[in-house]
Amino acid sequence: MLLRSSLSLMLLGCGGPAEPDGTGDSGDTSPVEGAPGPGAFAPDFDTSSDFFTLMAGPVDGGTVHGTVQIWYSTNLRGLIESGGAFTAPVGSVAIKVQDNGVEAITAMIKRPAGFDPDNSDWSYEQRAIDGALNNEGALPSCIGCHVGWASTDYLGGTELR
Repeated sequence: MLLRSSLSLMLLGCGGPAEPDGTGDSGDTSPVEGAPGPGAFAPDFDTSSDFFTLMAGPVDGGTVHGTVQIWYSTNLRGLIESGGAFTAPVGSVAIKVQDNGVEAITAMIKRPAGFDPDNSDWSYEQRAIDGALNNEGALPSCIGCHVGWASTDYLGGTELR
């Protein structure tokens, strides 16, 4: 009974099961939202069961980042695979290994409402290839590019394979 009640509350909170087009209940065109994510960069992201990649290896994403491979926290899997619009839940994480002449790691972490409401409450992290943090926050250079992917809540590489 407790499991059924919890499931009912979760479905109520996210608008019900996703339809094939990525929207909520039939006829609902609002973005789908899922469960909270881990909320932090994980140094073992590429081997952790808390993260997944849809990419067999690095690819040229056609952006200033050069060659990239992106991992997402597992709470985003169903939202990304739906192919529709979605809103990433608080704590969602995207980690991108990039090489545009200099190897680096960038991460996006979805913060609670109010962190940066004008830019969907994402915090960006710029890291050295060993994971050492170089810069973080509501970074204008990151926001300037990612704002173009509003339908996937600023996650710009969800279609890369």
